[in-house]
Amino acid sequence: MRYTGRLLGAAAIGVVGAALLLELGLRLASLVVAGDPATRLSPGHDRTVILCAGDSHTWGQGKGYPAALAERLAARSPRYQVVNLGVPGSNTAQLRRRFPDWFDRFQPAVVVVWSGVNNVSNRTDADVWEDAGVAPLPLWRRAVEASRLWRFVRLWRHQADLERALSESGALYAPTLYQQPNDPPDTFRREVAGEGDLQQHVHRTAMLTPEEVVRVTALDVRWLAETARARGIPMVVITYPINLFGFVPTNEGIERGAKEAGIPVVSSLEALQRVMARGGVQSASELFDPSVHPNQLLYDEVGALVLDELDRQGWLPQ
Repeated sequence: MRYTGRLLGAAAIGVVGAALLLELGLRLASLVVAGDPATRLSPGHDRTVILCAGDSHTWGQGKGYPAALAERLAARSPRYQVVNLGVPGSNTAQLRRRFPDWFDRFQPAVVVVWSGVNNVSNRTDADVWEDAGVAPLPLWRRAVEASRLWRFVRLWRHQADLERALSESGALYAPTLYQQPNDPPDTFRREVAGEGDLQQHVHRTAMLTPEEVVRVTALDVRWLAETARARGIPMVVITYPINLFGFVPTNEGIERGAKEAGIPVVSSLEALQRVMARGGVQSASELFDPSVHPNQLLYDEVGALVLDELDRQGWLPQ
């Protein structure tokens, strides 16, 4: 019995040691392959992925600015692929939860984020908002989620599904959002390259103050940008085209976080002004739908500005 116990103990130590060595190896390998952001391709090494993440302004009914960006890039080369992972109603904390997984799976050359206005009431995953008075994640959970070994094991079986989904999607990959009959409101389901992704937004009647919106939005933008940079992936953020109500502190938070992280900002208000300057539109209200989201004409101009910024930064291979 004592001999068996020693064997089991030695085996356990061996397994833990091997796991630690593999974790160290994966982390060292990530430093080697990070390299030039413009050379990072998706798993098949035959395409360059631009990952667009955010809320309904990113989703745009499955089109939005990512579709305009994909169309322009497709005219350059078939190697480019734009992935639209926007979800209506989502906040920046939900992006923080998903970013590491998306980076591992899609290996984007660059990521574009348009999110933040839902921070005022959507408290889903808001445990990362320490500055808003919410306790952080437990230490054990943060350690597990930071483990490259854990991500490797979790993602290994999904690589074939991912490659097939990207290969069949053309220049734009936008997983369909759906709900099941008994789902509560603000529930969104989708299959991202063979893996289910469920978002259930938790709203609170006690909304964040404008100052808190600025603080948590800046916090998350900085975190997202630093997480991307640590993997050699550059990031661009987009501000909202409306300077009213909750959009004002949100834009302030986006710009503050971008400045602190040293990343570029694309102004959708500038896109609106460009469309207006070209004529054919009598008032700015014509560029929005009844839900105060941009119509496709304005989204197209936002996509053009995003591409201009990516070219200016030299982040896309020619």
